[in-house]
Amino acid sequence: MLQRLEMVGVGPASKLALDFAPRVNLLTGDNGLGKSFALETAWWMLVHRGRSPLPGVHGAESKLARVVLDATLNGSRRQTTARFSPKTWRWTLGPFDRDQADPGYEPGPAVAAGVAIITRADGSASVWDEARNTLFALGEVATQAIPVYSFTRDEVWDGLTLDGRSLCNGLLRDWVSWQQRGSDEFRALVAALEGLSPTDEPIRPSTPVRLSPTDALDYPAIQLSTGIVPVTHTSAGMQRVLSIAYALVWSVFEHQRAATLMQGAPTSELLLMVDEIEAHLHPRWQRVILPALLRVVKALASSMRVQLIVSTHSPLVLASMEGEFDAAQDALFDFDLVPREGDGPRADVEVRKLDWRARGDANQWLTSEVFDLKQPGSLRREQALERAKAALRQPGLSAEEVREIHRELHAVLGDTDPFWARWEARAKAAGIDP
Repeated sequence: MLQRLEMVGVGPASKLALDFAPRVNLLTGDNGLGKSFALETAWWMLVHRGRSPLPGVHGAESKLARVVLDATLNGSRRQTTARFSPKTWRWTLGPFDRDQADPGYEPGPAVAAGVAIITRADGSASVWDEARNTLFALGEVATQAIPVYSFTRDEVWDGLTLDGRSLCNGLLRDWVSWQQRGSDEFRALVAALEGLSPTDEPIRPSTPVRLSPTDALDYPAIQLSTGIVPVTHTSAGMQRVLSIAYALVWSVFEHQRAATLMQGAPTSELLLMVDEIEAHLHPRWQRVILPALLRVVKALASSMRVQLIVSTHSPLVLASMEGEFDAAQDALFDFDLVPREGDGPRADVEVRKLDWRARGDANQWLTSEVFDLKQPGSLRREQALERAKAALRQPGLSAEEVREIHRELHAVLGDTDPFWARWEARAKAAGIDP
Protein backbone atom coordinates (compact mmCIF):
# COMPACT_ATOMS: atom_id res chain seq x y z
CA MET A 1 0.00 0.00 0.00
CA LEU A 2 1.12 3.59 -0.46
CA GLN A 3 3.16 4.96 2.44
CA ARG A 4 4.50 8.33 1.29
CA LEU A 5 4.46 10.58 -1.77
CA GLU A 6 7.04 13.34 -1.94
CA MET A 7 7.27 15.90 -4.77
CA VAL A 8 9.98 18.54 -5.12
CA GLY A 9 9.79 21.19 -7.84
CA VAL A 10 6.77 19.45 -9.34
CA GLY A 11 3.25 20.84 -9.68
CA PRO A 12 2.02 23.91 -7.78
CA ALA A 13 4.16 23.33 -4.67
CA SER A 14 7.90 23.80 -4.23
CA LYS A 15 7.81 20.72 -1.98
CA LEU A 16 4.87 18.57 -0.99
CA ALA A 17 4.71 15.36 1.03
CA LEU A 18 1.84 13.10 2.07
CA ASP A 19 2.25 10.28 4.58
CA PHE A 20 -0.70 8.05 3.81
CA ALA A 21 -2.82 6.18 6.32
CA PRO A 22 -3.47 2.48 5.71
CA ARG A 23 -7.26 2.70 5.18
CA VAL A 24 -8.92 5.99 4.13
CA ASN A 25 -7.10 9.12 2.99
CA LEU A 26 -9.13 12.27 2.32
CA LEU A 27 -7.59 15.07 0.24
CA THR A 28 -9.33 18.44 0.34
CA GLY A 29 -8.51 22.07 -0.45
CA ASP A 30 -9.20 24.78 -3.02
CA ASN A 31 -9.16 24.26 -6.78
CA GLY A 32 -5.75 24.31 -8.44
CA LEU A 33 -3.71 23.38 -5.38
CA GLY A 34 -2.72 19.90 -6.50
CA LYS A 35 -5.16 17.29 -5.16
CA SER A 36 -5.86 15.68 -8.53
CA PHE A 37 -2.22 16.22 -9.47
CA ALA A 38 -1.11 14.30 -6.39
CA LEU A 39 -3.42 11.39 -7.27
CA GLU A 40 -2.22 11.26 -10.88
CA THR A 41 1.44 11.55 -9.84
CA ALA A 42 1.05 8.74 -7.30
CA TRP A 43 -0.57 6.61 -10.00
CA TRP A 44 2.22 7.36 -12.49
CA MET A 45 4.89 6.53 -9.94
CA LEU A 46 3.12 3.34 -8.90
CA VAL A 47 2.63 1.81 -12.35
CA HIS A 48 5.15 3.82 -14.43
CA ARG A 49 2.51 4.45 -17.06
CA GLY A 50 0.17 7.31 -17.89
CA ARG A 51 0.68 11.05 -18.20
CA SER A 52 3.95 12.02 -16.57
CA PRO A 53 4.04 15.17 -14.41
CA LEU A 54 5.79 18.33 -15.55
CA PRO A 55 8.02 20.47 -13.35
CA GLY A 56 5.86 23.12 -11.75
CA VAL A 57 6.29 26.85 -11.28
CA HIS A 58 9.09 26.14 -8.82
CA GLY A 59 10.74 23.40 -10.91
CA ALA A 60 13.05 25.72 -12.85
CA GLU A 61 14.55 26.93 -9.57
CA SER A 62 15.79 23.47 -8.59
CA LYS A 63 18.60 21.68 -10.36
CA LEU A 64 16.53 18.56 -10.72
CA ALA A 65 12.84 18.13 -9.97
CA ARG A 66 12.03 14.79 -8.35
CA VAL A 67 9.22 12.60 -7.10
CA VAL A 68 9.64 9.88 -4.47
CA LEU A 69 7.07 7.16 -3.75
CA ASP A 70 7.31 4.80 -0.79
CA ALA A 71 5.05 1.77 -0.88
CA THR A 72 4.61 -1.55 0.84
CA LEU A 73 4.18 -4.18 -1.85
CA ASN A 74 3.51 -7.79 -0.90
CA GLY A 75 4.72 -7.04 2.61
CA SER A 76 8.05 -5.44 1.60
CA ARG A 77 8.85 -1.72 1.64
CA ARG A 78 10.01 -0.25 -1.65
CA GLN A 79 11.04 3.21 -2.70
CA THR A 80 11.03 4.48 -6.26
CA THR A 81 12.43 7.86 -7.29
CA ALA A 82 11.83 9.78 -10.51
CA ARG A 83 14.15 12.63 -11.47
CA PHE A 84 13.53 15.17 -14.20
CA SER A 85 16.41 16.41 -16.34
CA PRO A 86 15.87 19.80 -18.05
CA LYS A 87 18.70 18.98 -20.47
CA THR A 88 16.92 15.99 -21.95
CA TRP A 89 13.39 17.00 -20.88
CA ARG A 90 12.69 13.51 -19.63
CA TRP A 91 12.17 11.53 -16.45
CA THR A 92 14.35 8.68 -15.32
CA LEU A 93 12.97 6.15 -12.86
CA GLY A 94 14.74 3.88 -10.47
CA PRO A 95 14.79 2.42 -6.95
CA PHE A 96 17.69 4.69 -6.00
CA ASP A 97 18.18 6.90 -2.97
CA ARG A 98 16.63 10.36 -3.22
CA ASP A 99 20.03 12.05 -2.73
CA GLN A 100 21.88 9.87 -5.23
CA ALA A 101 22.89 11.18 -8.65
CA ASP A 102 20.65 10.33 -11.58
CA PRO A 103 21.88 6.91 -12.80
CA GLY A 104 20.05 7.09 -16.14
CA TYR A 105 17.72 4.24 -15.21
CA GLU A 106 15.17 3.69 -17.96
CA PRO A 107 11.48 3.40 -17.08
CA GLY A 108 10.93 -0.27 -16.39
CA PRO A 109 7.89 -2.46 -15.75
CA ALA A 110 5.34 -1.38 -13.21
CA VAL A 111 6.29 -1.79 -9.56
CA ALA A 112 2.77 -2.09 -8.18
CA ALA A 113 1.48 -5.23 -6.55
CA GLY A 114 -2.11 -6.31 -6.07
CA VAL A 115 -4.89 -4.45 -7.84
CA ALA A 116 -4.89 -0.65 -8.18
CA ILE A 117 -7.77 1.43 -9.58
CA ILE A 118 -8.11 5.15 -10.23
CA THR A 119 -11.44 6.70 -11.27
CA ARG A 120 -11.59 10.31 -12.41
CA ALA A 121 -14.22 13.02 -12.33
CA ASP A 122 -14.56 12.93 -16.14
CA GLY A 123 -15.59 9.26 -16.04
CA SER A 124 -12.26 7.83 -17.23
CA ALA A 125 -10.42 5.18 -15.25
CA SER A 126 -7.21 3.15 -15.11
CA VAL A 127 -6.61 -0.30 -13.66
CA TRP A 128 -3.39 -2.12 -12.74
CA ASP A 129 -3.51 -5.85 -12.02
CA GLU A 130 -0.42 -7.80 -11.03
CA ALA A 131 -1.94 -11.03 -12.37
CA ARG A 132 -2.44 -9.61 -15.86
CA ASN A 133 -0.21 -6.58 -16.35
CA THR A 134 2.94 -8.24 -15.03
CA LEU A 135 2.88 -10.46 -18.13
CA PHE A 136 4.45 -7.41 -19.77
CA ALA A 137 7.18 -7.33 -17.16
CA LEU A 138 7.93 -11.04 -17.66
CA GLY A 139 8.70 -10.50 -21.33
CA GLU A 140 5.59 -11.69 -23.12
CA VAL A 141 5.49 -10.34 -26.67
CA ALA A 142 3.85 -6.95 -27.06
CA THR A 143 0.94 -8.28 -29.13
CA GLN A 144 -0.09 -10.43 -26.16
CA ALA A 145 0.32 -7.96 -23.31
CA ILE A 146 -0.82 -4.60 -22.08
CA PRO A 147 1.19 -2.67 -19.47
CA VAL A 148 -1.84 -1.05 -17.83
CA TYR A 149 -5.57 -0.76 -18.53
CA SER A 150 -6.40 2.87 -19.36
CA PHE A 151 -10.04 3.67 -20.15
CA THR A 152 -11.58 6.83 -21.50
CA ARG A 153 -15.09 7.53 -20.27
CA ASP A 154 -16.52 5.93 -23.43
CA GLU A 155 -14.26 2.88 -23.13
CA VAL A 156 -15.53 2.21 -19.62
CA TRP A 157 -18.97 1.90 -21.15
CA ASP A 158 -18.24 0.47 -24.63
CA GLY A 159 -15.17 -1.67 -23.99
CA LEU A 160 -11.42 -1.59 -24.54
CA THR A 161 -9.62 -3.32 -27.43
CA LEU A 162 -6.00 -3.75 -28.51
CA ASP A 163 -4.88 -5.14 -31.86
CA GLY A 164 -8.29 -6.70 -32.40
CA ARG A 165 -8.39 -8.32 -28.95
CA SER A 166 -11.12 -7.48 -26.46
CA LEU A 167 -9.42 -6.45 -23.23
CA CYS A 168 -12.68 -5.40 -21.58
CA ASN A 169 -16.22 -5.79 -22.88
CA GLY A 170 -17.36 -2.59 -21.17
CA LEU A 171 -20.20 -1.82 -18.82
CA LEU A 172 -22.98 -2.06 -21.42
CA ARG A 173 -22.12 -5.55 -22.71
CA ASP A 174 -20.82 -7.04 -19.46
CA TRP A 175 -23.87 -5.94 -17.50
CA VAL A 176 -26.29 -7.64 -19.89
CA SER A 177 -24.11 -10.75 -20.23
CA TRP A 178 -23.72 -11.08 -16.46
CA GLN A 179 -27.45 -10.53 -15.96
CA GLN A 180 -28.50 -13.12 -18.53
CA ARG A 181 -26.13 -15.70 -17.01
CA GLY A 182 -27.11 -14.86 -13.44
CA SER A 183 -23.39 -14.73 -12.66
CA ASP A 184 -21.55 -13.89 -9.46
CA GLU A 185 -20.39 -10.70 -11.17
CA PHE A 186 -23.99 -9.59 -11.64
CA ARG A 187 -24.91 -10.35 -8.05
CA ALA A 188 -21.88 -8.33 -6.92
CA LEU A 189 -22.86 -5.47 -9.24
CA VAL A 190 -26.43 -5.46 -7.92
CA ALA A 191 -25.17 -5.31 -4.34
CA ALA A 192 -22.67 -2.56 -5.18
CA LEU A 193 -25.24 -0.37 -6.94
CA GLU A 194 -27.77 -0.72 -4.16
CA GLY A 195 -25.08 -0.03 -1.57
CA LEU A 196 -23.80 3.11 -3.31
CA SER A 197 -27.22 4.76 -3.70
CA PRO A 198 -29.50 6.34 -1.08
CA THR A 199 -31.84 3.89 0.62
CA ASP A 200 -34.93 5.78 -0.57
CA GLU A 201 -33.77 5.79 -4.23
CA PRO A 202 -31.78 2.58 -4.73
CA ILE A 203 -30.33 1.72 -8.12
CA ARG A 204 -31.84 -1.63 -9.03
CA PRO A 205 -31.31 -3.34 -12.43
CA SER A 206 -34.34 -3.98 -14.61
CA THR A 207 -34.78 -6.07 -17.74
CA PRO A 208 -32.46 -4.93 -20.59
CA VAL A 209 -34.12 -2.78 -23.25
CA ARG A 210 -33.72 -1.91 -26.92
CA LEU A 211 -33.29 1.77 -27.73
CA SER A 212 -34.44 1.68 -31.36
CA PRO A 213 -35.44 -0.74 -34.16
CA THR A 214 -32.07 -0.15 -35.85
CA ASP A 215 -29.87 -0.81 -32.79
CA ALA A 216 -29.39 -4.53 -32.13
CA LEU A 217 -27.76 -4.05 -28.73
CA ASP A 218 -29.69 -4.79 -25.56
CA TYR A 219 -28.96 -2.00 -23.10
CA PRO A 220 -28.88 -2.35 -19.30
CA ALA A 221 -31.71 -0.55 -17.56
CA ILE A 222 -32.54 0.39 -14.00
CA GLN A 223 -35.82 0.60 -12.12
CA LEU A 224 -36.41 4.04 -10.59
CA SER A 225 -39.49 5.46 -8.91
CA THR A 226 -40.20 7.29 -12.19
CA GLY A 227 -40.04 4.09 -14.23
CA ILE A 228 -37.52 1.97 -16.16
CA VAL A 229 -34.61 3.97 -17.56
CA PRO A 230 -31.78 2.75 -19.85
CA VAL A 231 -28.45 3.40 -18.13
CA THR A 232 -27.34 5.56 -21.06
CA HIS A 233 -30.24 7.92 -20.29
CA THR A 234 -29.63 8.26 -16.56
CA SER A 235 -28.26 11.39 -14.92
CA ALA A 236 -24.56 12.29 -14.85
CA GLY A 237 -24.48 11.51 -11.12
CA MET A 238 -25.98 8.04 -11.56
CA GLN A 239 -23.63 7.33 -14.46
CA ARG A 240 -20.67 8.19 -12.21
CA VAL A 241 -21.92 5.72 -9.59
CA LEU A 242 -22.52 3.07 -12.28
CA SER A 243 -18.97 3.54 -13.61
CA ILE A 244 -17.34 3.26 -10.17
CA ALA A 245 -19.35 0.14 -9.32
CA TYR A 246 -18.56 -1.50 -12.66
CA ALA A 247 -14.83 -0.69 -12.46
CA LEU A 248 -14.65 -2.28 -9.01
CA VAL A 249 -16.58 -5.44 -9.91
CA TRP A 250 -14.79 -5.93 -13.24
CA SER A 251 -11.32 -5.38 -11.73
CA VAL A 252 -11.80 -7.75 -8.80
CA PHE A 253 -13.45 -10.58 -10.74
CA GLU A 254 -11.08 -10.36 -13.71
CA HIS A 255 -8.14 -10.47 -11.31
CA GLN A 256 -9.53 -13.57 -9.62
CA ARG A 257 -10.11 -15.24 -13.00
CA ALA A 258 -6.57 -14.41 -14.18
CA ALA A 259 -5.06 -15.70 -10.93
CA THR A 260 -6.94 -18.98 -11.39
CA LEU A 261 -5.75 -19.36 -15.00
CA MET A 262 -2.18 -18.70 -13.89
CA GLN A 263 -2.57 -21.23 -11.03
CA GLY A 264 -1.76 -18.58 -8.45
CA ALA A 265 -3.44 -17.09 -5.43
CA PRO A 266 -5.46 -13.87 -5.76
CA THR A 267 -3.88 -10.74 -4.38
CA SER A 268 -4.38 -9.60 -0.82
CA GLU A 269 -4.13 -5.87 -1.63
CA LEU A 270 -6.46 -3.38 -3.33
CA LEU A 271 -5.75 0.32 -3.82
CA LEU A 272 -8.66 2.53 -4.92
CA MET A 273 -8.18 6.21 -5.81
CA VAL A 274 -11.25 8.35 -6.52
CA ASP A 275 -10.90 11.93 -7.72
CA GLU A 276 -13.75 14.28 -6.72
CA ILE A 277 -15.95 11.54 -5.34
CA GLU A 278 -18.91 13.93 -5.12
CA ALA A 279 -18.79 14.89 -8.84
CA HIS A 280 -22.33 15.29 -10.25
CA LEU A 281 -23.94 13.99 -7.05
CA HIS A 282 -26.88 15.61 -5.26
CA PRO A 283 -26.27 16.38 -1.55
CA ARG A 284 -28.45 13.39 -0.60
CA TRP A 285 -25.96 11.17 -2.44
CA GLN A 286 -22.87 13.06 -1.26
CA ARG A 287 -23.59 12.30 2.37
CA VAL A 288 -23.73 8.54 1.79
CA ILE A 289 -21.28 7.84 -1.05
CA LEU A 290 -18.00 7.44 0.89
CA PRO A 291 -19.22 5.28 3.82
CA ALA A 292 -21.18 3.26 1.27
CA LEU A 293 -18.07 2.81 -0.88
CA LEU A 294 -16.19 1.53 2.15
CA ARG A 295 -18.88 -1.08 2.82
CA VAL A 296 -19.13 -2.10 -0.84
CA VAL A 297 -15.37 -2.58 -1.23
CA LYS A 298 -15.18 -4.53 2.03
CA ALA A 299 -17.94 -6.86 0.86
CA LEU A 300 -16.57 -7.23 -2.67
CA ALA A 301 -12.93 -7.70 -1.67
CA SER A 302 -13.41 -9.29 1.75
CA SER A 303 -10.07 -11.11 1.64
CA MET A 304 -8.05 -8.03 0.64
CA ARG A 305 -6.48 -5.19 2.56
CA VAL A 306 -8.00 -2.06 1.03
CA GLN A 307 -6.57 1.46 0.91
CA LEU A 308 -8.65 4.39 -0.35
CA ILE A 309 -7.29 7.78 -1.45
CA VAL A 310 -10.16 10.17 -2.18
CA SER A 311 -10.21 13.85 -3.13
CA THR A 312 -13.25 15.99 -2.34
CA HIS A 313 -14.54 19.56 -2.17
CA SER A 314 -17.70 18.54 -0.35
CA PRO A 315 -18.40 19.33 3.32
CA LEU A 316 -21.11 16.65 3.19
CA VAL A 317 -18.57 13.99 2.22
CA LEU A 318 -16.45 14.95 5.23
CA ALA A 319 -19.50 15.13 7.49
CA SER A 320 -20.50 11.65 6.31
CA MET A 321 -17.29 10.24 7.81
CA GLU A 322 -18.23 11.34 11.32
CA GLY A 323 -18.69 8.11 13.20
CA GLU A 324 -16.76 6.25 10.47
CA PHE A 325 -13.34 7.94 10.70
CA ASP A 326 -10.69 6.00 12.63
CA ALA A 327 -7.69 8.18 13.51
CA ALA A 328 -5.52 5.07 13.83
CA GLN A 329 -5.96 4.11 10.18
CA ASP A 330 -7.47 7.14 8.39
CA ALA A 331 -6.10 10.61 7.52
CA LEU A 332 -7.38 14.03 6.40
CA PHE A 333 -5.06 16.22 4.31
CA ASP A 334 -5.70 19.91 3.61
CA PHE A 335 -4.06 21.65 0.62
CA ASP A 336 -3.72 25.37 1.29
CA LEU A 337 -1.95 28.48 -0.01
CA VAL A 338 0.75 30.02 2.18
CA PRO A 339 2.94 33.12 1.62
CA ARG A 340 6.33 32.35 0.18
CA GLU A 341 9.09 33.93 2.23
CA GLY A 342 10.98 36.74 0.52
CA ASP A 343 9.04 36.41 -2.70
CA GLY A 344 6.62 39.34 -2.56
CA PRO A 345 3.10 38.37 -3.64
CA ARG A 346 4.04 34.84 -4.70
CA ALA A 347 2.55 31.97 -2.74
CA ASP A 348 3.31 28.32 -2.25
CA VAL A 349 1.12 25.29 -1.59
CA GLU A 350 1.29 23.53 1.74
CA VAL A 351 -0.35 20.25 2.64
CA ARG A 352 -1.20 19.62 6.29
CA LYS A 353 -2.40 16.47 7.96
CA LEU A 354 -5.26 17.67 10.15
CA ASP A 355 -6.42 16.23 13.43
CA TRP A 356 -9.87 14.79 12.86
CA ARG A 357 -12.77 16.02 14.95
CA ALA A 358 -16.50 15.84 14.38
CA ARG A 359 -18.14 19.16 13.44
CA GLY A 360 -21.75 18.12 13.76
CA ASP A 361 -23.04 19.36 10.40
CA ALA A 362 -21.94 20.54 6.96
CA ASN A 363 -22.13 24.24 7.92
CA GLN A 364 -19.58 23.70 10.67
CA TRP A 365 -17.28 22.04 8.16
CA LEU A 366 -17.67 25.00 5.78
CA THR A 367 -16.52 27.47 8.44
CA SER A 368 -13.69 25.24 9.71
CA GLU A 369 -10.03 25.53 8.73
CA VAL A 370 -10.73 22.92 6.06
CA PHE A 371 -12.85 25.23 3.87
CA ASP A 372 -12.03 28.63 5.45
CA LEU A 373 -15.40 30.29 4.83
CA LYS A 374 -16.48 33.05 7.21
CA GLN A 375 -20.15 32.17 6.68
CA PRO A 376 -21.82 29.02 5.32
CA GLY A 377 -24.15 31.06 3.05
CA SER A 378 -23.70 33.08 -0.13
CA LEU A 379 -20.97 35.66 -0.57
CA ARG A 380 -23.64 38.39 -0.68
CA ARG A 381 -25.01 37.18 2.68
CA GLU A 382 -21.52 37.17 4.15
CA GLN A 383 -20.89 40.73 2.97
CA ALA A 384 -24.27 41.95 4.28
CA LEU A 385 -23.63 40.42 7.70
CA GLU A 386 -20.13 41.90 7.88
CA ARG A 387 -21.52 45.35 7.04
CA ALA A 388 -24.34 44.98 9.60
CA LYS A 389 -21.93 43.85 12.33
CA ALA A 390 -19.76 46.86 11.60
CA ALA A 391 -22.86 49.09 11.86
CA LEU A 392 -23.56 47.74 15.36
CA ARG A 393 -20.17 49.11 16.38
CA GLN A 394 -20.76 52.52 14.73
CA PRO A 395 -23.55 54.44 16.50
CA GLY A 396 -23.00 57.52 14.31
CA LEU A 397 -24.44 56.01 11.10
CA SER A 398 -27.31 57.89 9.49
CA ALA A 399 -30.82 56.46 9.49
CA GLU A 400 -30.66 56.12 5.70
CA GLU A 401 -27.44 54.04 5.93
CA VAL A 402 -29.07 51.77 8.51
CA ARG A 403 -32.16 51.42 6.27
CA GLU A 404 -29.95 50.44 3.32
CA ILE A 405 -28.24 47.76 5.42
CA HIS A 406 -31.65 46.60 6.67
CA ARG A 407 -32.95 46.21 3.10
CA GLU A 408 -29.88 44.15 2.17
CA LEU A 409 -30.33 41.92 5.22
CA HIS A 410 -33.94 41.29 4.22
CA ALA A 411 -32.73 40.22 0.77
CA VAL A 412 -30.28 37.61 2.06
CA LEU A 413 -31.46 36.44 5.52
CA GLY A 414 -34.33 34.13 6.32
CA ASP A 415 -37.04 35.27 8.71
CA THR A 416 -35.74 33.04 11.48
CA ASP A 417 -32.06 33.89 11.13
CA PRO A 418 -30.58 34.41 14.64
CA PHE A 419 -28.88 37.65 13.55
CA TRP A 420 -32.23 39.48 13.58
CA ALA A 421 -32.20 39.39 17.40
CA ARG A 422 -28.93 41.34 17.40
CA TRP A 423 -30.11 43.76 14.71
CA GLU A 424 -33.53 44.59 16.14
CA ALA A 425 -32.43 47.39 18.52
CA ARG A 426 -30.30 49.07 15.82
CA ALA A 427 -33.19 49.02 13.38
CA LYS A 428 -35.66 50.45 15.90
CA ALA A 429 -33.21 53.27 16.73
CA ALA A 430 -33.29 54.26 13.06
CA GLY A 431 -37.09 54.28 13.02
CA ILE A 432 -37.41 50.92 11.28
CA ASP A 433 -40.04 48.41 12.30
CA PRO A 434 -38.02 45.13 12.21
